[in-house]
Amino acid sequence: MILCSKCGNQNEVSLGQTACFRCGAELPAEPASIEPVIQPAVLSESPRRSKSFWRFEDRGPFSFNGFGTTFYGMRDFRADGSYITTEWIVFACFPLIPIRSLRVGYRGPGEHHWYLGVGSSEKYAVFEKRFPPNWRQVFCTYSYVALLIGWIYFVCTSSVSMFPHALDTVSGVTGIFVVCILPVPTPWILRHFAQKRVYERHDA
Repeated sequence: MILCSKCGNQNEVSLGQTACFRCGAELPAEPASIEPVIQPAVLSESPRRSKSFWRFEDRGPFSFNGFGTTFYGMRDFRADGSYITTEWIVFACFPLIPIRSLRVGYRGPGEHHWYLGVGSSEKYAVFEKRFPPNWRQVFCTYSYVALLIGWIYFVCTSSVSMFPHALDTVSGVTGIFVVCILPVPTPWILRHFAQKRVYERHDA
């Protein structure tokens, strides 16, 4: 390869060639050395971020027809809207084994699949990951499930023993069902007051 001193073209010189293919200028007798041009790397400085900035996205757990993994529990709220939750392995929507606890901020629904059932995922911004799980939250989750099962068993057995024909009418079944689900909103009520206290302290 011979570099043309006039136009800078690199010529593959064959035997007897003395002129540049591009401009026709006479080529030097000896090939000039060609040094590669190396561009300096440019590092862009990231803008400063506040402590409440979401560090990265996490697709979160995924369940299919109630089987898979999901988040249960919300505690230790902060003014930026984040909270501690625990990821569980679930069977028919019942929490079986806690995997990890995270401080997250909810970012909306994720992907939904409708092939052989209903599968869904949620998007969260993850602030912290904790191993092992938050055992206080794990205990509260197990206690809530045990409370529901015990309450439903108590209501059903008491209703049948006190009113033997309670299940024979629609009104009787409806009444038993309503009484069975009375404890269900308990976590949402507790979360509401917990969040309210956090926001009141932050605004004070």
